[in-house]
Amino acid sequence: MSIVLKNNASDFLAATIDSSQTSITLQSGASFPVLSPDQHFYGTIESTEGTREIVKVTARAGNNLTVVRGQDGTAAASFPQGSRFEARINVASVEDYVKQNAEFADFNQEGVDVVTRSIQNRLQDRVSVKDFGAVGDGVADDTAAIQAAKAAAHTGDTVNFCLYFPQGSYRTTSTIDLRRAMVDASEASIVGDHAGIALILGGRAQNPNNPWQKVFRVTSAGPNDSTAPTVRIIGAKVQNIDIERADYIQLYADSDDANLDGSIAYSTFSIKTCIVLELTTNPSPIGSSVQWINENAFYLSRIRQLFINGTYAHNNNIFYRGNFEGSSGTINIQNGTSNKFYDTRWEGAADGGSGEGDGPGVVFGSGTWGNLVVQSWISSSIDVSEFRIIPEVTNNGVNSNRVVTTNQAFLKEQRVYSSSIYDARVNTQLNMQGSSFDRRPQASVCCIRGDINFSTADVSDAFEVANGDVVQVRASSGAYRPGLLCFDSDMQPVALASSDFTSSTASIANTSTIFTTANRSNISVRFNTNAVAYCIAVLSSGSNVATNTADKFTVDVVTPNISTRGTIPVYPRNLVDGVPTAGYAPRGHVFDKDDGSESYVCVFALNTVLAANASTGGSVVKLTPADGQNQFSHEQSISDISASDIIGIQTGATSTHWTTVVSVSGDDVTITDALPADVSLGDRVAVVRWATQTLT
Repeated sequence: MSIVLKNNASDFLAATIDSSQTSITLQSGASFPVLSPDQHFYGTIESTEGTREIVKVTARAGNNLTVVRGQDGTAAASFPQGSRFEARINVASVEDYVKQNAEFADFNQEGVDVVTRSIQNRLQDRVSVKDFGAVGDGVADDTAAIQAAKAAAHTGDTVNFCLYFPQGSYRTTSTIDLRRAMVDASEASIVGDHAGIALILGGRAQNPNNPWQKVFRVTSAGPNDSTAPTVRIIGAKVQNIDIERADYIQLYADSDDANLDGSIAYSTFSIKTCIVLELTTNPSPIGSSVQWINENAFYLSRIRQLFINGTYAHNNNIFYRGNFEGSSGTINIQNGTSNKFYDTRWEGAADGGSGEGDGPGVVFGSGTWGNLVVQSWISSSIDVSEFRIIPEVTNNGVNSNRVVTTNQAFLKEQRVYSSSIYDARVNTQLNMQGSSFDRRPQASVCCIRGDINFSTADVSDAFEVANGDVVQVRASSGAYRPGLLCFDSDMQPVALASSDFTSSTASIANTSTIFTTANRSNISVRFNTNAVAYCIAVLSSGSNVATNTADKFTVDVVTPNISTRGTIPVYPRNLVDGVPTAGYAPRGHVFDKDDGSESYVCVFALNTVLAANASTGGSVVKLTPADGQNQFSHEQSISDISASDIIGIQTGATSTHWTTVVSVSGDDVTITDALPADVSLGDRVAVVRWATQTLT
């Protein structure tokens, strides 16, 4: 019904009216508009005492008016004969006029060469959910209004309008599906007040031009997991989707979907904050299991966990940044190849020995290869050298899966020492000149052993260092205290000053020694002087730790990649003062006697375990056949053992009983010195034989 306006329309009541009458007679109605059935105007009745009422006039026949009483915020009242009646401008008349004429009124944007448009046309640039009854106060149920607005916003793949959510919180009681619509909810929160998925975004996988979508915040009553995520994205093909905040965001490829949405590709996703981001598929499709998420770009900010899984491999997705903070931080790829994660941050995340956290870290599943995670942030300029990988890394896939640091392009890392319980270590081995340690400590066959309270467990070979080098000393257990002995170019101890090196985990223990003051698995030291020319790394047992569990000890030196230095010289200790009578070495290893007269070659090496328990005082042990037990493919079998071979038998968590072989019968080996303690099925046994060569 349209409004009719007329100037100077005024008269008086011809008779008294009460508050219920809907017919009014004027003394003369000639000045008022004549109305067609779809027209109306507003009149104001005013008594001489000042009582006023606005009525809506829907018909005029001569002096008689048909009216709707009590309009525009006024109440119906009784009026005496002679009260004034006028067609005045009021709020209702202005609102009706604007609504009626918006389609025809002009809108002119500021600027040059603008085009005149109607207000109606301008307002239809985007559809507001409030136009369909949404309230946005977080209390009213806006589900039906949003669904109706979405239906108007697009027809199939054709976008009619941008679906706009004014600022507010829109409470919903069932899943809202906004696929294929252009969505601007960049100032709005969608509150899923129900169990299940709160919001579905995306497009249609067969459409190469899906519209952009922006959402500020989405919350859900739960469960916020893989079966019912906060937000599920389906069919996003060549699409831009921005989400400011949602707890669980899932990209879902579904070959059973009616829109053939078995893929998500060539799209860009910007996510500011979420707890979980998952790339997955319909777990049990009726149709094809080929459901893939490939070639997408993700811009991440704060996130806890990222999963890539499903029935089919997801490939070549690129992820930029992402703060995987907290002990639960993880990137877990179970099915995918060539996915790249650049500039990731892992503050407080899982770490295999640094103490940063205890979460799962980076996991590559068996169906993965060629994936790359680049860590860009480290907690200290000197603690980790720029090479320490903060998250724990589990790779069940192929070796082409990698976790690296950003600075590896500018630095190079060289391993100068590595030892394990399978490396050469014998009782007659000497240290190099200048060291305070006469011999390399002999490891047991079960761990790199150090007695309680700071006894030496291992000593590295000597290696060169220079100003700017970062030395990293690591053990595979945190029950030790790693350190460095520092020497000048003449292999004499250096009197260190605190300014000669930088480390957040170690300090000067005595004049020329750098040690940590607490049990830990690693230290990193950056040298700031050329006075230190050589180092020897030392691994000592920790305080009050009688049983050490490390089976590996490594030393690495990090240098600038632009350095003209080649391979860092290492001076291994191959000198012994006689034929070894205890200790293990791989077959083929050679030691030289310190006077130059002889060398000793390991001609037999067997690494196996006990096949049965044996008691204290026993002189016979049963060995497990070596097939599949050897650490080296060239090691031999039990039948190759001979009398007088050296044998080491694990007798505890850190101890080894070294003796010689008397005889062999099948898998039973008789030993010279009886067992000093009970031994158990599965305890490690090492057997070696040395041949002496006379040097001329």
